[in-house]
Amino acid sequence: MQTKLFTSSFLQLISILLMGCATTQEGPPPLPMTECATPRPQMCAQVYEPVCGAVLTGVQCITTPCPATQYQTFSNACNACADARTAAYVAGACGTAKLQKK
Repeated sequence: MQTKLFTSSFLQLISILLMGCATTQEGPPPLPMTECATPRPQMCAQVYEPVCGAVLTGVQCITTPCPATQYQTFSNACNACADARTAAYVAGACGTAKLQKK
C-alpha cells in the first residue's frame, strides 16, 4: 500500500514539474527543424536541454490566418517527440534570443 501511494505521489510531482516547463509562442522559430521519428518514445530521461516543438493544434483551416501549429517549449527532444501532436523540434526554448539570432 505504501509503495503504491509513493508511486502515485511521485508521478504527480513529475507531472507538475513538466507542466511548469511548457510555454507556447505563436510564430515559428527561424531555424530548420528536426522531424520526430517513429516509433515515438515511450519513456524519456529527465534531462533539461530545452527544445522548441511544433505542436499540431488539430485545427483545419478554412480561412487565414489559422493557428494549425503552435510552438511549445519542452524540457528535451525526447519529451517533445513523446507527445503525438509534436511534428518537429529545434534546439533551444521557444522565443529565446538564441533562436531569434540564427
